[in-house]
Amino acid sequence: MQGYGGWIVFLALMATLLGTSCSSVSDEQAVTTDGKAKMQTVKYASRFSIMKRDDGCTLVKVLSPEGTDIGIDYAYLLVPHDRSVPEDRGTAAVVRIPLKRVTCENGFHVSLIEMLDCFDAIAGVSGKRRIGQDRVHKMIDSGALPVTGYMRGLNMETLVKIDPDLAFVNVTSVSSDIFEKMMAYGLRPGFFCASLEEHPLGALEWIKFMGAFFEKDSLAASIFEKQEHAYLDVQKTAEHLTRKPSVITGYSRKGAWSIMGSSRWFVTMLEHAGSEYLFRGQGPIGGIF
Repeated sequence: MQGYGGWIVFLALMATLLGTSCSSVSDEQAVTTDGKAKMQTVKYASRFSIMKRDDGCTLVKVLSPEGTDIGIDYAYLLVPHDRSVPEDRGTAAVVRIPLKRVTCENGFHVSLIEMLDCFDAIAGVSGKRRIGQDRVHKMIDSGALPVTGYMRGLNMETLVKIDPDLAFVNVTSVSSDIFEKMMAYGLRPGFFCASLEEHPLGALEWIKFMGAFFEKDSLAASIFEKQEHAYLDVQKTAEHLTRKPSVITGYSRKGAWSIMGSSRWFVTMLEHAGSEYLFRGQGPIGGIF
């Protein structure tokens, strides 16, 4: 493969990463025994962990950033509706599962929830700008799906009216006090850090994070395994390319091309597709004009 072959492979990788097909659910649980708890296997992602407890609850930990420093732990204790809250919950935020009402900030959140067959749980979205699904756009236009805004434009009044079990928000390395404001209003943010992952499959593996909140662990593991195999197969194809096109990412705004330092996982995917990203190493934070 030469010339445009790299772009063909790239498109194949994108289709794999964002694919919505589901394989049959395996009876085997992707866990390893560790004393009294079972730690669910997370192969590529480094920003979350899932531990199944013997009492039927699940401890989910998120490693999220603060400003330019990475390293704040946030924990959720997922408790099924038919179980009592354990006394040894520590400082973890208690969340009843499966979630029945959530809000989403971007299209990736929506895609993962849809893949888990839980779309009806979406009770609000940030708007059309960050979500590309036609289904969502039609629901916004008809008034069936409230618009919450996002980050500093977040409409707290709308969110409070929706009263979601969890409001999924995309966490970046840019400092913000929006999460503290949400909690001050009695809202519970669902910290989502997939964009900070190093590997494309690490970003996709956040479907396991979503699966835990909807009690869809086996389905999430099954979907991920199928997409992982497809991705790695396409990556092997790219290894045989003899020509690698140089690429940049960004968008045109007010007559200037803005390169916003793409997510690490996206840059890695470009390379897996047989291309060379011109601005690799300049970081995912800030922009180049």
